[in-house]
Amino acid sequence: MQYGVGDRPKRTIQNQVPTTILSSDVERRKRPPPSGELTKSEYREENGRKGIGGLAQGDSNRRWKRSKRSRKQGPTIVWFQGHDLRVADHLALSMALRRGGSIIPVFIWNPDLWSPGEAGRWWLKKSLLSLESDLLALNLKLVIRIDSTTAYETLWQLVKQVEADAVYWHRQYNIATIDREEKLRQTLASTGIDARSLKSELLVEPWELETRFTVLHNYMTAWMNFPPPPMPSPAPAPVPLVKGGNKAVPSLSIDELGLDLPKVREEQYDRVWQPGSKSAIKKLSEFLKGSFKTFGEGRSRRDIYGTSKLSPHLQFGEISPRQVYHFVRSQMTKLGLKTSDKEVEGYARASRAFLKNLCSREFAHHLLYHNPSAANYSLIPHYENFPWSNDNEAWISWTEARTGYPLVDAALRDLKATGWIHNILRYLLASFLTKYLLLPWQHGANRFFNLLVDGDMKSNIVGWQWSFGSNSDSLPVNSLINPVGLARKQDPTGYYVRKWLPELSKLPNKYLHCPWKAPVSVLREAGVGLGVNYPAPIVDASFARQRARNALVVMRGILSGQQPNRWSLILNSEIDSERRSDDPENMSRRENDKQFSRLWQLRSGDQTAIAEQTHPSKPLFVSPTAGVSILNRAEVRNDFSGLTPTQSTAPFRVNGSAYPSSSPTHVATSEDDGNSPKDAGCHESMDLAERNDVMTRMILDENHEFHSFAVYIQKTYELTDNTDRRTSKDYVRLCTLRDQFPRATSQSDERQKITIYKMKTFFGKVLRMEVTGEWDRHNHGGVRGPYVYGLRLRRHRSPNLDTKA
Repeated sequence: MQYGVGDRPKRTIQNQVPTTILSSDVERRKRPPPSGELTKSEYREENGRKGIGGLAQGDSNRRWKRSKRSRKQGPTIVWFQGHDLRVADHLALSMALRRGGSIIPVFIWNPDLWSPGEAGRWWLKKSLLSLESDLLALNLKLVIRIDSTTAYETLWQLVKQVEADAVYWHRQYNIATIDREEKLRQTLASTGIDARSLKSELLVEPWELETRFTVLHNYMTAWMNFPPPPMPSPAPAPVPLVKGGNKAVPSLSIDELGLDLPKVREEQYDRVWQPGSKSAIKKLSEFLKGSFKTFGEGRSRRDIYGTSKLSPHLQFGEISPRQVYHFVRSQMTKLGLKTSDKEVEGYARASRAFLKNLCSREFAHHLLYHNPSAANYSLIPHYENFPWSNDNEAWISWTEARTGYPLVDAALRDLKATGWIHNILRYLLASFLTKYLLLPWQHGANRFFNLLVDGDMKSNIVGWQWSFGSNSDSLPVNSLINPVGLARKQDPTGYYVRKWLPELSKLPNKYLHCPWKAPVSVLREAGVGLGVNYPAPIVDASFARQRARNALVVMRGILSGQQPNRWSLILNSEIDSERRSDDPENMSRRENDKQFSRLWQLRSGDQTAIAEQTHPSKPLFVSPTAGVSILNRAEVRNDFSGLTPTQSTAPFRVNGSAYPSSSPTHVATSEDDGNSPKDAGCHESMDLAERNDVMTRMILDENHEFHSFAVYIQKTYELTDNTDRRTSKDYVRLCTLRDQFPRATSQSDERQKITIYKMKTFFGKVLRMEVTGEWDRHNHGGVRGPYVYGLRLRRHRSPNLDTKA
């Protein structure tokens, strides 16, 4: 089953790793060149107000005129690609309407270039039917074609057939797709056709940030510094009928695309979902009027309805990101809330949490755009040597929802029946498969892609790598989530488990999430027979945790023979890694709501201050003549059909044949600027000199988010080499720093406010020092952590530093 765009052949996960590296010009890829010549009004509508994403600022090479044609104006083709199936806030359609003349909307189905999963195909069909209806209301007919080439020959044939003068479309963000679309644009433009690729489906495109972020928190800080997007355009009025129009253009029917699923499965989705733009707008409006206020608090509870479920509508472009943003932003304005009202903080908190979800979606595009090999390979290359299990029975038990852990099985049944589950359940299923069963994350990613109606390849890949631990921003592999503890937290009433596991419905809450602990009498009374009508757990939690640790030890042994200077750096926190108490989905919620002092404003009248602020990551300005060069390893195709586990049921193999060959691992891509300390990965290491160098750069950079804190640390404390928790006597409790820092600074600046979460980022990720959690108390007289090691008070305070540089 295809997973994305590209020409990569099938591979086996154990023995093949990339042996080539993307060249520097691909790794430092900028935005694609502007496509076509725009009038001033068109340019402003495409890119919004001055400063939006750094695209509308002065470009001396831009020509503000339209080429004149000597003959009668021909039709305009609006090319829908499956990720923009709407008529409202559709930039390409709006541009075609302003141009005038005949308009030909076309959708070309090319499963070799792009294809959703099985559930996504059902949604695509329904969404196309809705789009077809919306276009008919505008007196436009949707033309359906099928293409089997990678050169867009069908589109080119249609251009010649109707003698089109212009082709407009919304660009996609796969590197290979960008290359093909740019070649198409150049070919069309060379024949005098106005061909334009437009920004529409992301608020911040991957190339609009100079820094190549690998950590969500740092990306979010830069992302939220962009000015708000322009207001979305409403659905256009019906188009005056043009003689001939496009009704004579031959077209297939949507049914001929072969998007049907088994009738039973389609009926299941029909009961849950209603695809289409109108449904998306209605769903968002109802959510904002209903549970939106408490979105930041109870959205991860499974026994209450707390999410918008807009993800499939966004995935197929039935609603645009800027429509979502402005709907959310206008909520408080509609309510007429003032700053002094008690409710304003609740709505502000909910708005921030909701926008973070949009940010996470765009971060996945950013990460996969700069690291295309991550679609098949681990972002941290060392994990290509991870000793996966070959337990086929465990794989079947997981796919058939027979793991013996009620919340895991309930989530799998929910996913099969509805095509959607909450993020926290996606994390639970991914973590259980990769860490409890030691099965490759690629298996689960492929399974999810086929079952999810919102199956987005980029978000899916990033989520699975994060859940396993091979993402640069994820928890360590040996930090296993407790499925029973999570179930009691997310489903305290048992409503969700009883809904999807009726065979356990009569169990009392005490044993509902762990039926194997129930006395025989309780099981008999509830009609539950372990191993009869409900399976016993397929793996013991304590055994799974120890097995995951053993797997890391084996991987260390493999790496020690390949990279003796690097293997130990991955597992610095090996057994004593911190287990965060909050939900993995909500890790960033620990921080104070005011941490993002430049967060997009949520009320009207406050745009100027945001627009004038400096971006922590400088936007890029690329000359219109800049080319886009794509090498062979641009985008990979995700095809894991050859990776089904073998019939072996051995839970853990330690002989050499169970692991990958000793061929060198590929090099993971990272930030362009190696000198930037802002986005350092948590799996690297530094010596004392490097830490002091990073500290100096932060002190000299007044715009750095940790500037003030770095100045305070430099004046009051000194860094040491003793960063090992087991032996170091140089440590400081983070709660002490949190209390002392405001008193030591006199400026009333948002940056003077520090949280435990930010300090962990500063010491752990920026300076790569060892930072512990609340559990660290045995060597500190019972005083709970967290502590940072390698830091001690200065005997003599250092003189004031000149931070003006």
